[in-house]
Amino acid sequence: MSERFQTNDSDYIILGLYGVFLLYHTLNKGNVYRTRCQGLFWHIISGALELILFYGNSRCSLVAVTACCVHSVTSLALVKNLPNGYPPHTRPAYQSGALMRPLLVIRAYYSQNPVHYHSSMMPLHGFVYTRALIFLLGTMGPSRDFIKNVNSPFVYAESVLGAALISVGHCHGSWPVPAYLTLMHLLGKISLWAGEQSEYYRYNTPHLYLCPVN
Repeated sequence: MSERFQTNDSDYIILGLYGVFLLYHTLNKGNVYRTRCQGLFWHIISGALELILFYGNSRCSLVAVTACCVHSVTSLALVKNLPNGYPPHTRPAYQSGALMRPLLVIRAYYSQNPVHYHSSMMPLHGFVYTRALIFLLGTMGPSRDFIKNVNSPFVYAESVLGAALISVGHCHGSWPVPAYLTLMHLLGKISLWAGEQSEYYRYNTPHLYLCPVN
């Protein structure tokens, strides 16, 4: 056990948000998620374990590092075929946090500094911040139909980026937000380039993409 780094963040608000959304997903029997998502089970378990360890005032152990890495890897797998939001912007927003967190938690493990451990956990809260922002933005439009608004790809995309900036902004120091935005922009450019290369080869070598005829 170790003393957790204390900030002006409210544990009751954060944990309360997790409780609200856990109840919501339980009542909806998991229908929010698609059963075909690979790694979803381990994504949920690893994230829950991280929260239990951190808010249980545990030190940054190998278990915490492993849980963080599993959560990040499954995040990358889940976002690969993400249909929600505006994929060219939404995917890099998710991917950046998933790549940053393992680096942060490894630093926290070797330093055993509660400040570093706190910073490695903050991007995880992007999950609940995203849902809270979807609700808030859903009440603002683009129409008076709340259900239609919260399912809007634009509302989702705005919420993901806004939640990421809020959660990363709670990391210690002035560098995390610029680093996150730089990484997100780099991943976005790489994704754009890869998409263009794929289209180029598809157009110029169509025979490679034709299904064989039996």
